[in-house]
Amino acid sequence: MRPSWKMYALECLYLLICSVAAGIAAMVQCIGRSYRGEHSSFIFSGSTYSYNPFAYILGLVLFIGALYAGYRLILRRTMDEFGRAGALYVVVWLVIAAVFAVVMVVTVCVGLFLILGMTGNMLQVDSLKLTALGWPVLLFIVMMITAIYAKTKED
Repeated sequence: MRPSWKMYALECLYLLICSVAAGIAAMVQCIGRSYRGEHSSFIFSGSTYSYNPFAYILGLVLFIGALYAGYRLILRRTMDEFGRAGALYVVVWLVIAAVFAVVMVVTVCVGLFLILGMTGNMLQVDSLKLTALGWPVLLFIVMMITAIYAKTKED
């Protein structure tokens, strides 16, 4: 069966909402950051901050909530139609998800740039990597799981 373009439009809407929510949640994670000192390198010098654990968890919860709410409100209705689609449409679905995962990386990095500036630095580098790289990977995995679930449910 050939799915309608509406299915892909709703997927793009969902992924766009998730990308914007990720950018906002990344900025929320920087609320209450604490100053740790100065850093200097060959080219740049600036301030070093560390995350406020409460704000970091709040940002994470906001992002996960946006993933879940967006799925419940936007994507869930189109999954029956997607389950009847052919393999080519699944590939297109995943390519769109991969493109928006890259968009999410850019969105999160721009949000952090707006908060920290060009020379700001966040400690807990693993937490920063989880936000900037882990969230887009999580979004792509969620899209893969929804595709697999819709296809197995239809069979």
